[in-house]
Amino acid sequence: MTGINAIVLAGDSKKGFIQEGVDNKSLLPINGKPMVEYVIDALRESSLINKISVSGSSDILKKHLGNKVDYYMEDRSTMFDNIKAGMEPFANDEAVLIVTSDIPMITGKMITDLVERCIEQGGD
Repeated sequence: MTGINAIVLAGDSKKGFIQEGVDNKSLLPINGKPMVEYVIDALRESSLINKISVSGSSDILKKHLGNKVDYYMEDRSTMFDNIKAGMEPFANDEAVLIVTSDIPMITGKMITDLVERCIEQGGD
């Protein structure tokens, strides 16, 4: 089974609303690690995820994620626009996994299971 690419939505228009010094919800620290990094790590743990695009505040996310992400797409005004931006590197893909940055309990095994089931069933 071949893998698919993934988009992580990490945009946030509500600057500073969670915690002082945290300008983006995806960067909320959990055990000293930004919440979005747990999601990225889970995607990397799955054998079915190829490349990852993250849509959000590129400069800030790059500081925290470095080379864990293949593509950084700058935050747009709406979630739909962020999805479109995140899709740009994967425009010719038949299927792409879209996840949000606020699911830190997700695991690579969960992602693999979901992708396998979707592929088997021809799901979107």
